[in-house]
Amino acid sequence: MLYKISKLRRQLLHQRASIDSRGASFRRKLIGLTLGLPIVLLLLFVVFGGIWIFDYYRDVANQVVEPRRLLDQYSRGSARIYDRNGELLYQFVDPAEGLREPVPLDEISSWLVEATIAVEDPTFYANNGLNSTGLLRAGIENLLPWFSSPTDELFQGSGGSSITQQLAKNIYIPQQQRFERSYLRKMKETVVALELTRKYEKDDILVWYLNSISYGGPYVGIEAAAIAYFGKDSNDLTLAEASLLAGIPQSPAKYDPFSPVNFDPSTGQLVWGSPAKFRQRTVLNLMVRRGIITEAQADATLKAPLNFKTVEFDIEAPHFVLGRVTEELLARFGTFAIYNDGLEVTTTLDLSLQKNTERIVDNTIREKGEEAGLFNGAVMVLNPKNGQILTYVGSRDYFRDDIEGRNDNIISLNSPGSTLKPFGYMTAFMKGWGTRTAVLDTPLVLMDKETETEWRPVDPLDYWVGPLAAAESLGNSLNVSAIKMALFAGVPDLLQVLRGMGYTTLDNPQGYGPALITGGSDITLFDHVIGYSVLANNGIMRGQFVLDETSVDEGNRSIEPISLLKVTDFSGETRFISNQFEERQIVDAKYAWLTTSILADGDNQCLVYATCDRLRVLQGYPTAAKTGTSEPFARESMPGQEVGRLVGETWTMGYSPNIVVGVWAGNSDNAIIKDIYSTTVAFPIWKQVMLNSIERFSLQADEFIRPPGISEVEVCWPSGRLVTPECPDFLREKSLYATEILNNIMRVSVSERPAKIVTATPVPKLTSPDDLGSLEDSTIDEIKQSPAAVGWEVGKNYISPIDGWWQMVIVDWRNGSLAVESTPDEFRRSNLKLIFPWNEISEWESIWGWASSKGVQDFIPWSDFVSEPTTLDEPLVSSGSTASNDSKKLSGSAESTALPTELKYPMPHQILSGRAQIMIDQTRSDVVTRVIELQKVGQDSWTILSTLREPIPQEHKFVWDTELFADGEYILRFTEFHTHEFRPESYYQIPIKLENQVSGAYQGFRWIDLEDYQMVTGLKEFQILMSGAIPLNLEARIGAGNDTVGAYSRTLIDNVGSGKVVIPVDSRDLEDGIYTLQVILYSNDAPVANGSRMFVVNNKIR
Repeated sequence: MLYKISKLRRQLLHQRASIDSRGASFRRKLIGLTLGLPIVLLLLFVVFGGIWIFDYYRDVANQVVEPRRLLDQYSRGSARIYDRNGELLYQFVDPAEGLREPVPLDEISSWLVEATIAVEDPTFYANNGLNSTGLLRAGIENLLPWFSSPTDELFQGSGGSSITQQLAKNIYIPQQQRFERSYLRKMKETVVALELTRKYEKDDILVWYLNSISYGGPYVGIEAAAIAYFGKDSNDLTLAEASLLAGIPQSPAKYDPFSPVNFDPSTGQLVWGSPAKFRQRTVLNLMVRRGIITEAQADATLKAPLNFKTVEFDIEAPHFVLGRVTEELLARFGTFAIYNDGLEVTTTLDLSLQKNTERIVDNTIREKGEEAGLFNGAVMVLNPKNGQILTYVGSRDYFRDDIEGRNDNIISLNSPGSTLKPFGYMTAFMKGWGTRTAVLDTPLVLMDKETETEWRPVDPLDYWVGPLAAAESLGNSLNVSAIKMALFAGVPDLLQVLRGMGYTTLDNPQGYGPALITGGSDITLFDHVIGYSVLANNGIMRGQFVLDETSVDEGNRSIEPISLLKVTDFSGETRFISNQFEERQIVDAKYAWLTTSILADGDNQCLVYATCDRLRVLQGYPTAAKTGTSEPFARESMPGQEVGRLVGETWTMGYSPNIVVGVWAGNSDNAIIKDIYSTTVAFPIWKQVMLNSIERFSLQADEFIRPPGISEVEVCWPSGRLVTPECPDFLREKSLYATEILNNIMRVSVSERPAKIVTATPVPKLTSPDDLGSLEDSTIDEIKQSPAAVGWEVGKNYISPIDGWWQMVIVDWRNGSLAVESTPDEFRRSNLKLIFPWNEISEWESIWGWASSKGVQDFIPWSDFVSEPTTLDEPLVSSGSTASNDSKKLSGSAESTALPTELKYPMPHQILSGRAQIMIDQTRSDVVTRVIELQKVGQDSWTILSTLREPIPQEHKFVWDTELFADGEYILRFTEFHTHEFRPESYYQIPIKLENQVSGAYQGFRWIDLEDYQMVTGLKEFQILMSGAIPLNLEARIGAGNDTVGAYSRTLIDNVGSGKVVIPVDSRDLEDGIYTLQVILYSNDAPVANGSRMFVVNNKIR
């Protein structure tokens, strides 16, 4: 039993040992497998990876052949650009063209070779084709992107790729793969570089590189670049020229010498500190480091001038093709497609019109501009119906360096002069104005609060026009009224409208003032044409969506003109076609049309252009146009020279419903132009291009279609605002408004309310620039400033849509001035007067001349507008007026309205007899004629007692015989006539009574059937009733306004006695307006009595 148990134990132990032994063996095998498999896999990876790398290297190496053999493999031809009719404009240069007939190394400047090696690959002749330092840096930057060296001294000047690697990338790798950031692409580039070095000589590799690399613009290869930039062979390049060119290949666009950021047109040199100049300095420093040149040579070379020259090449419309078209092709298809896909590009340009326009620009500038110092111009023609560019002349001559011809003046920034004004007035129409809303063209002073300097805008005229309708102010391009319009409309609203109309450059961080609308901004002709196309389209902008939508800020335009019609590639596949256009309603058609109606009406141009309809292109062909001139230079800019005007540039912008033409004429370097106008060069170019466009495209004489929603209403002259009961019936006219504006105006029924009677309030005394305020918003206590300094607030004078210039006021009958506290009740009269806002007329010295020419001098309350008022009286004001606020508080004072001349004797209502004395107290010295007159109450004529033509002492006495006149009540008047005004500068009159026991008829007359301002049409016979015993000769004069000196007609009747006299007047010979009929009675050729009446000719059916 024990034996069996022992045997069983041994068996169990043996079995367990056997199991343990097998377990240990398995574990050993498992460990060995675990450790050996990765090694096996690694070996397999190495073997098969090596095989793959060997095969890949062999495949790539087999493709490394001489570069010229690859041309047909990668390129199917560069893009060809055509006009809309299939005429060739340009074919892009094949980047590999230089490899077909490479320039040998011994025909390339040694400076260029040394500079290129120094900046691109200093170990070129020693390395195996790879820039090891550059590869190390690229590896670190890719594997450890957080690594960087603040000074980069370790790798400075090493570059990322060797010359051989760059050649490999540019020639042996398809263009669409060249900018991929992958190890496979880098591996291929490395293999090609190694094989090139193994198979070919270093000099051959360098020759291929220099003949295939891009040097900016369309210039590929060093020979093309040398000729293009300096007009010489590459063998003749100087150190300065070579150091510039050698730096370009790293970034051709950034270092392009002719790009605006690098090139200064005024000096013809690189901008100091520009990217290109900085790159040139880097190249020179590296040449010093390599021991090629000394530091002294580098410094001298950097300062040496570069003699740039432009060499012509075969191209039509170069600014259009190399600018607008190329940019769109790049955006749509990329660089590779332009040079390799055989693109056939049909553009919108019409080559025939383009060439004619280029000829017109060159001839007009040569004949009319050069003498004044104007040498360049630009023209853009657009079809507003579809937004297509038809002509694009960026400069007078692309290849003329002396005028900076490469500069594209269509996209250059320039001051627009007056050509933005239409959009300002359009904004005013949107805010409540009509076409006849008047602005006072009178002196304006704007005080700069920061510099405390005055700015006084001026007009192209040498006189102040006074009230002028918006239509005529815009049509005649007056500046002061435009500034006032801008103050009314508000600069923020103007900017919003302008940006919406397509202007993309109004981004001055310092902001803009009201001068924005008269040229105080910088815009491009490109944007300008777009803006005017919106007017031509009744508020619609047409074209294509902006390609780079990320560049479109809120409120700016999202549509741009169309340049491309169709693009196909080498296989005939259509890559792009423009078969429709996009459109946006930018502004309501009503406001665009109102603006166009002004620009298209030649009657709005009569003042400035010396003749009406001056901007018409063709009789019977509707067009609208606006000219502009910028004058940014002070007279001190040309010391010692007598010049009338110093001009920056001139413009003409215009359109029909079918075509838009924009013209800029000036100098690309902003050189001063002397004594020239917009009608000298810009307008003749514009007119001829318009005519050529009409003929070229057989454009019909379409009218500008008036949209619905425009109303014609009666307004009051001269304010041009809606009528009130105070507005005289004979001084009303028609104005156009947007109907919605009229509907928004609060209509107040004034027919049931009594007319307002207002006495004079104090003339404001304004002195502090901190208290700027409009008179309409001021109380008497608040007015403490000089009227001329309220310029910033005059815009508020134009807010009310209701006329407020015609008011019933209380005047002093003795002198016609506004009554004040001290005016006796017996001389206060309620009269209708024309009251302008004081803060706009305080310096308008010619107000009487204006009033006389318009026939409203009797409606102007007398005031000494030249003298500054000083004394304030308490005002007498009564309520209930229908007038608007803009002139309610115009005022006068006892001191300011006191006449400089008075009748000291006799006193009012004094009874005179026998020989009476008249005593005059006067202080004026600028009066040349003084007249003393007498009028019998109930009569209309004045009898002249004395005429004084010589200076008189301060106190003058005159004796007259009262017995020559019948007893009765009379008015005695003393009148002073100014040297250059039509009407009396001032008068003073009093009632008197004569008692001499003398009876008889008064030698004079009265009107029978003619009242002041009576309406007259056709043929009319007026009658006067003569009185007096002595027959007199009669002269009847008719003159415009209050002017009877320059009379239109005279009627002479001899030996007129008592009774009725008929004076015929044929109003059909007169323009509609106000006239004076003056009757003068003569005795022995000496005037003894006179009287006049105003009448209104209105032969038009209203």
